[in-house]
Amino acid sequence: MNRLCYILFLTTFSILKCFGNETYPSGEGVFQYHITSGEIGDTLNVFYYIPDKYERASMPVVVGFHGNDRDCSYWIETWKEYTEKKGFMFFIPWFTHENFPTRRYQEVGVKDEKGDILPAGHRTSALVDSLLCHILNTSGTKEKKVTIFGHSAGGQFVHRFMLVNNSPYVKKAIIGNPGWFTFPDSDENYSYGIKDVQEVVDNSQLRNMLGKNIILQLAEGDTIRESFLRKTPEADRQGRNRLERGNKYFETLKNIADKNRWDFNWRRVYVPDIGHDAVAMSRYAAENLITDSVSVCGIKADTDWLHRYDDDIETLINRSDNDTDTVCDALFVGSSSIRLWHDLFEAMKPLNVKNRGYGGAMMRDLMINYHRIMAHYKPKAIVLYCDNDICGWKEGDLSVDEVFGLYKTFINRIHNDYPDATVFFLSIKHSLSRENLREQQHNLNEMMAKYASLDPGLTYVDVTTALLDNQGQINDALFMNDHLHLNPKGYDLWNSIIKPLLMKQCKYNLRTCLKTNVNEK
Repeated sequence: MNRLCYILFLTTFSILKCFGNETYPSGEGVFQYHITSGEIGDTLNVFYYIPDKYERASMPVVVGFHGNDRDCSYWIETWKEYTEKKGFMFFIPWFTHENFPTRRYQEVGVKDEKGDILPAGHRTSALVDSLLCHILNTSGTKEKKVTIFGHSAGGQFVHRFMLVNNSPYVKKAIIGNPGWFTFPDSDENYSYGIKDVQEVVDNSQLRNMLGKNIILQLAEGDTIRESFLRKTPEADRQGRNRLERGNKYFETLKNIADKNRWDFNWRRVYVPDIGHDAVAMSRYAAENLITDSVSVCGIKADTDWLHRYDDDIETLINRSDNDTDTVCDALFVGSSSIRLWHDLFEAMKPLNVKNRGYGGAMMRDLMINYHRIMAHYKPKAIVLYCDNDICGWKEGDLSVDEVFGLYKTFINRIHNDYPDATVFFLSIKHSLSRENLREQQHNLNEMMAKYASLDPGLTYVDVTTALLDNQGQINDALFMNDHLHLNPKGYDLWNSIIKPLLMKQCKYNLRTCLKTNVNEK
């Protein structure tokens, strides 16, 4: 069925008035959306499918962006199954070649036909933002944001839409197999780089985009240089095929985020056994679209939850930025047992140490945030304590094996980024407030002790036994009234265990060990 017949067919059985707050009938339909975008008055045909067995108000909204074949019909057929299975609405606007050539679709209308930058309100990105708002207001959902997915030309649209436009209507985006990318490269002109559009993509906009919940979905078999793949010198500098270009783009963005200590909430997903196939990529994306989460070493976490300590972390960053004493003997990182170590600087003299503990850190967010709090320093040792991934958390603790995996990944990352620093892993302490978790804590400590015996750059430090009495019971006299955090007597014991190890570690540089450290206020 060609597109025109498809539109006429759908319009015949589902004539919609898209004004006010009227909602769309369940099932398959199409409506027209009109907006004056600055250049011309644009009218989009928007196809949709809404299952009728779910409560409309609670249904998420997914919006798709088609490839350069400009065909929406098979997208609707593909996505029907998943809307019925998972209970979401699916919409896909049709961007015709006539009204939306490459400049206005794949390149989101940043420039006009002469190559001049258009005002923000005249770009295709503004048209789409308006459409997303309209869908949210008229579809009957109570959701405030949508999830978007684009494949091929649609993947180009989605990644540039997120790059040039801070949309208030998108909570998650999946980018599938773009032909070429807009790199944050000041040596290449748009749409390969940002040399001539830096007023559109400044550092603030780039930082915002890197912090978004975005998946780059790459097909492992998308390595063919077929006739319709762009092969300009600029495109080929990004890679010889879509897979190479996607990998280079992801690594470039990650390196920028690491260098600037910015949030990087992107993740890269490989789809095995397929090539440049919109249907197969859509089916794979449908399994990941409607959950608002990111993956940390395969463990999913809500994006808002991951950033619950952003204010604390910004305070640490500001403190670091004002600290000129960047070479230190030890950097202490982790959760509140590190943060509350108030006599750390005095107790560790003559060692020069830094305290970068925050809130109730878990390994899940520490994995994402550690560059932001550590990148300023060049430590000779890194002391790690983080015990909150198994804490009786009502929303779900991790298993011992999952936490062990996070510890290993984190330590290996430190080895890679700080190859000359020894990692001192402090064992998880037992406490009355978490007495029911003692067996899991013990098992995890044993696993880490064994792992440290095989890693010359890792030292396992038993700070748990000293907090027990002669009968092996928890000595609560060493804890604060919350029966979880140490009091000064408890920290005195930890100081007596850890300081000699650090003194031994830094003996190769006596001058550093003997200098007077600068206390942090």
